[in-house]
Amino acid sequence: MGGRILILILGFWIGGALLGARSGEGSSLGIGPQPPNQCVNCHQGITTPLELSQRYYDWHLSVHKERDVACDVCHGGDSQARTAQEAHRGVFPPSNERSRVHGKNQAETCGACHPEVRAAYVASAHHVKLSSAGLGPFCSTCHLNMANSTVRSAADIGALCSRCHGAEGGLLPPSPQLLKSAQETLLSLSRANGVLIWASRLIEAAQEKRLDVAGDVQDLEAARRLLAEAKWEWHAFRFEPVRAKADRAFEQGTTVKDRLMRKVYPGLRQ
Repeated sequence: MGGRILILILGFWIGGALLGARSGEGSSLGIGPQPPNQCVNCHQGITTPLELSQRYYDWHLSVHKERDVACDVCHGGDSQARTAQEAHRGVFPPSNERSRVHGKNQAETCGACHPEVRAAYVASAHHVKLSSAGLGPFCSTCHLNMANSTVRSAADIGALCSRCHGAEGGLLPPSPQLLKSAQETLLSLSRANGVLIWASRLIEAAQEKRLDVAGDVQDLEAARRLLAEAKWEWHAFRFEPVRAKADRAFEQGTTVKDRLMRKVYPGLRQ
């Protein structure tokens, strides 16, 4: 029993650090299996220049690769072409405003598979006031290439926001309270995510013991939906409503977690 409890506790702490974990995740890309992709076949063999080669491995280790979203889905081009010229027709460097992955176009490109996130982002003051000038933040500001990176810590979000909201002599006056709100909101999302992962592990343990957890599964799913909404709405950068939903998801998840602890380990004093 002690080993099981240790695993659950470790799962909680690890889950809390992984805001982008599967639990409470937003909409699926839903692309499905694709025919052989010549972009992938060609780029996996390119070793120079180093930066281009690394881009392939960024993709290879990303969630997009896991879900069969290949180069052409975001960059355009013809994934079935047999020559490089044909394959790259309509593909532009990211710095080119005609590129589908240029900052000004990322909301549309990424939003094709992430509509809830796009809806929140395009309603944000950042997008409304800055996007036409080609200024960020854009999707890649926080998620880098192929979204294989996600801002997960208060320090990271503080550093990002402070580029504009914390720089002395910058375009905007420093706003320590805004930075604090961003950090606390991210911590709230991470905390809620962690307790939902903990509850998920307890569901698995309960099912191994053939316990009745139908109601717990239903309540946990409701908390997951609430957290998913909070994660989507985070992209509008309005922190108070996001924090409120994340805290509610945490409270609901904690209720489920505590109830499951009593079922799975009835003799354990919490």
